[in-house]
Amino acid sequence: MGSGPIQTPACILKPAERLVDNTKVGNIQGQVSATLVATAGCTPGVYLYSGTVTAPEDMNSAAPTTDTSQPLASAAPVATSQPPYYYQFTFLPPGSYTLAFTCQAALDNPDQADTAVKFTLTPIKTGITVVAPTDDDSRYSVILPRARLRPADAGHKSSMVR
Repeated sequence: MGSGPIQTPACILKPAERLVDNTKVGNIQGQVSATLVATAGCTPGVYLYSGTVTAPEDMNSAAPTTDTSQPLASAAPVATSQPPYYYQFTFLPPGSYTLAFTCQAALDNPDQADTAVKFTLTPIKTGITVVAPTDDDSRYSVILPRARLRPADAGHKSSMVR
């Protein structure tokens, strides 16, 4: 046997399934314009906020729970063989959302506020409305599949951060 100390696991992960009623959730997906990512050293990130946020902040787990400028999630846009860059946020309850773009996503430490992470004011998109789908094609999902986007300003189309 090995001669090293025996270590107890720090955590034990337990597989779990989640039943999702697809008629009660939607998603936001879109693309980031290649001109936003063209800056040398840009590590793109799209952040999702609940409601209308005009002064977006980076992830900060130490922020007070009353801080409404904290993102719900962030996504690193994926580049296809050619830009644009795509992002997606899934299983969102119906409501209004804001998207914000940064080129400093790699500098975001989720445990603290990072002053180096700046959000360009031009690609902040507010007023994106997610509604649950009205069809009953696949009412329940056990494995989390892609859902549908229904922004109020674009029907069934994706939103684009420009």
